[in-house]
Amino acid sequence: MLVLLPLIIKYFDDVQVASWFLFTSVLFFSNELANQARYVMARMVAQVAGGAESLAPITGNQHKSTSGQTNWELMRTLYPMTQSFAAVLAVIGLLLGVLLGYFSLDKILHDYVHASDVWWAFVIFLAGSTLSIFNLKYQVVLRGLNQVALTSRWNAIFSVASPCAGALTLALGGGIIAVSIVMQAFVVLTSIRMWVLLNIVVEPRFREMTFWGWNKQVAAWVVQPMVRGLMQSMAFRGSTKICMVVLARHADPPTLSFVLIVLRILESVGSVAATPLTSHVPRFARLLAAGKIDDFSKAYLKKLSLSMGVATLGCIAVPLGIYFILALLDAKFTAQSTACLLVFSGLYLVSWTVQLSLMITIIGNQVIATGRMVVSAALSIALAFTLIPLWPVAGIIISSYIPIILIVNIMPTQVGSKRLAISTLDLVKRFSAIPAAAYTVTALIALLLPWQAWTSQWGSEMRIFIDSLK
Repeated sequence: MLVLLPLIIKYFDDVQVASWFLFTSVLFFSNELANQARYVMARMVAQVAGGAESLAPITGNQHKSTSGQTNWELMRTLYPMTQSFAAVLAVIGLLLGVLLGYFSLDKILHDYVHASDVWWAFVIFLAGSTLSIFNLKYQVVLRGLNQVALTSRWNAIFSVASPCAGALTLALGGGIIAVSIVMQAFVVLTSIRMWVLLNIVVEPRFREMTFWGWNKQVAAWVVQPMVRGLMQSMAFRGSTKICMVVLARHADPPTLSFVLIVLRILESVGSVAATPLTSHVPRFARLLAAGKIDDFSKAYLKKLSLSMGVATLGCIAVPLGIYFILALLDAKFTAQSTACLLVFSGLYLVSWTVQLSLMITIIGNQVIATGRMVVSAALSIALAFTLIPLWPVAGIIISSYIPIILIVNIMPTQVGSKRLAISTLDLVKRFSAIPAAAYTVTALIALLLPWQAWTSQWGSEMRIFIDSLK
């Protein structure tokens, strides 16, 4: 993103920038559907690889009977089932993409001169997403066979190569269609790569298995946990994406582009900030399973402090640095006030913190606050359709973050504090006191100064200086 985003802002007009980021919001739902199914089915594959005699979920104090060797007879039932299930998800994702794509893009592309280019770019992205979901079984099986290290190396290469190739295409004068083709070509290459890794490198026996298959009971076992995962995802990210789709119907392209860019940067900050915790989940799980609560608590709190520190610094940097970046790139967007951005970024940070607090229980395979998250998502969507038509920017901020903050609140922290063997108040102080103070002080200073004018001027002067060197 750091490579491609500046060039998108520089070379695309406001309608194309808004449309480009809307592609991500529209396709989020089909991709998240596939992600949740992948997690569930990969666990099934892992059980079968461990010699399980049944695909039924483990409940209560039950234990599966295992031989320690891959149950190939059961694998021959599961493998074609994953393909059929992926095909169903691909069709559902395609329909969702078409409906949401038309709903969000139709308004901003109305009377736009290059509307056909944007529509074709969206079709290319939709085709790439559908193909990726259709070939989901290769990722599922490789993950279930514990080939994470093998696939991660290649994923890292492709995740860098794709935006770099897109950026190079833009720099060479390519338009939105050319960039879309280049980037989605990596999706096709990823599907081919996964097939080769599974069928040639890891286990050639999969080539001899039936391609299609269906089992209603297995499908039910996949759907139930998948739906629970979707509820959690919808409460935090899905509702925000729906809010963005609604915003596209009511905001002008310059305003929409600005809001989408800010949100994209904030989400990237959140993703990076969560890494110290998410990368150590296996270690945390082992400590918890071994009953080493003191060691688990110390290790978790140390990484939590690091995550909160990175998130706070990032959420401070976004509202303070965005004007400089846009002026440097000579972007013609409708920038919102410093106060608005500080509220936007601050509420995102609080919402992200609420989401992060669920990590403690997730490590122990415990899903909590499902009811609260469903209510939060429903309220968020209702507020989006009510407030955004009246006040687009204020509406998107309120509907995206206020419900999850008020409804889910500190409930996950209360449950998690018991697992960490500390009081809820102590846990809240440890991970929120310093970030809250730092953000508040910085926000007050920025509001007392003409920050937007200063940084915009600095960005313009830097751009003029760089142009003079050419």
